Amino acid sequence: MTKRFQSTRLAVLAAALVALGATGVEAQTRTRTLVVGQVVDARTRAPLAGATVEVPGTHVEVVTGPDGQFRVRMRPGSYGITVSRLGYRTALESWDVGEESLDLGMVELAEDAILLEALKVSVDRVERQRRSVPTQSRSFGLEELANNAAFNAADFVTTRAAFATSCGGASPERACVRQRGSIVRPCVVIDDAPMPGGLAVLNTYQARDFARMNVYSGGAFIQAYTPAYLKRLATQKGSPMPAHMQMTAYCGVGNREPLFPARRG
Repeated sequence: MTKRFQSTRLAVLAAALVALGATGVEAQTRTRTLVVGQVVDARTRAPLAGATVEVPGTHVEVVTGPDGQFRVRMRPGSYGITVSRLGYRTALESWDVGEESLDLGMVELAEDAILLEALKVSVDRVERQRRSVPTQSRSFGLEELANNAAFNAADFVTTRAAFATSCGGASPERACVRQRGSIVRPCVVIDDAPMPGGLAVLNTYQARDFARMNVYSGGAFIQAYTPAYLKRLATQKGSPMPAHMQMTAYCGVGNREPLFPARRG
């Protein structure tokens, strides 16, 4: 009888804790206010996809969709917000979030004409380098990278590039591609620097962290450029390392032997 009574009390207590936990989650959800808005070009009023709305010092960060709109839930309070996009001047906003949903309407970003022109030159240079490499390649730009449902950058690139094969597993650590008759692990270069972890490194990034990605030979070689790096190239009038030089320096057979040698004869 005593054990049965104790079991009953434990069951009632567990149920009460579950109910209390559910109530706590609901209360926490209710205390977050929905904030919506649309980021647009200040001159043309055209929607800006791929703009970042961020609360500095917190984990609150969203990226605008193809229509420039964003939705974020925040606790009531006063916030300093930054709204940024590559090629535009960063806007500093002050939001007073209350209990009711907040519609901010249009948030305008002004072009940085000089930077935009310099960025165009840098991106064109990267594109010419990509096209000069005598192998099949694909390019993904800012808007496509910012608006996708991929779990992370590795998921994005393996899905979009349709990797040809695998080394016995679906995880990025075991991803492989066929290149010139050999099976090799993908070689990844971010901002002109080689990544020893290969494709697995892209697990730690979101696709929206990059302004451009170039994928060669079905994923054998992957270039990724962050907005900050392209901006630095543009402002300093620098040149990205040519793709063929990256392949030779970072991804050549002398630095990365095939997992399986090419068949002869």
